[in-house]
Amino acid sequence: DIAGRGVIMEPVFGSVPSAQTQFYLSAALRGTVTAYTVLLDGNTFENSDSVDYEPGLAQIILGGHLTRGALGLHFTLYLSSNPVKNSTKSDLSWANMSFDYRF
Repeated sequence: DIAGRGVIMEPVFGSVPSAQTQFYLSAALRGTVTAYTVLLDGNTFENSDSVDYEPGLAQIILGGHLTRGALGLHFTLYLSSNPVKNSTKSDLSWANMSFDYRF
């Protein structure tokens, strides 16, 4: 899913996973553009509070992956720009760790 949220790729070609330990890195750039969002605008049906948001959102997705046979351990770090204008929160990074067993 290189274009989506997760960056987990299979480095082994063929139907049988290798018993050898393998390590690989992955990186992806992702951009999203929002033309209009009802959830942040707040003024769809009445004049109420709203949030000023940036129309563009950029992400860098970095991953480290360790596989051995049918087992896999994956760590993915997401670095994101701030979608809200004039926000004091600047760190919008998060990480994901997953474990898998391929059968």
